[in-house]
Amino acid sequence: MRATLCGFGATLCGFGTTLCSFGATLCGFGATLCGFGATLCGFGATFCGFGATLCSFGATLCGFGATLCSFGATLCGFVATLCGFGTTLHSFGTTLRSFGTTLRGFGTTLCGFGATLCGFGATLCGFGATLRGFGATLRGLRATLCGFGATLCGFGTTLCGFGATLCSFGATLRGLRAILCRLKGFHFSPRSQGSPWELNYCQSSSFGTNGG
Repeated sequence: MRATLCGFGATLCGFGTTLCSFGATLCGFGATLCGFGATLCGFGATFCGFGATLCSFGATLCGFGATLCSFGATLCGFVATLCGFGTTLHSFGTTLRSFGTTLRGFGTTLCGFGATLCGFGATLCGFGATLRGFGATLRGLRATLCGFGATLCGFGTTLCGFGATLCSFGATLRGLRAILCRLKGFHFSPRSQGSPWELNYCQSSSFGTNGG
């Protein structure tokens, strides 16, 4: 009976050491996941900065488009002035009338050019709005990546806690083995000069012989 209890105690002690080692491995894995989560957060921040740059570039394009529209309107007003001047010249004779017709044709060309500039400005404004929307999407992606990184860190923390629980359970098993040896009149004695928890066995207190 004494030998059976001592053998069972040695088995429990070995199992506790294995659980402790597995818990340390889980802690290391949890730390790696935390580092990976932090990297994802940094990558999300880079995306967000890129999105803000695109938004700013879009706003600049919109402003340039508005300037082109204003320039087109100014040209149209100038053409209207030329058309009025052509009408006045028309009243002075055939030569002046011909000159006025030429001016009106030139004014029509300028009006068409102004309309083209206005259309190009509207296109640039639309492109700027698209860039702003893309920047908002990148910011949302950054928030998602940060949330995923935080989840990984939380999972790593849980693994570390589980590893600590396993280490505590291993210590409990070693303590149980000591109690079993004492109940049978034995005491702890290491087989080697290493750690007092390596290869422990029960030894008789009175005769100094192995209990197994």
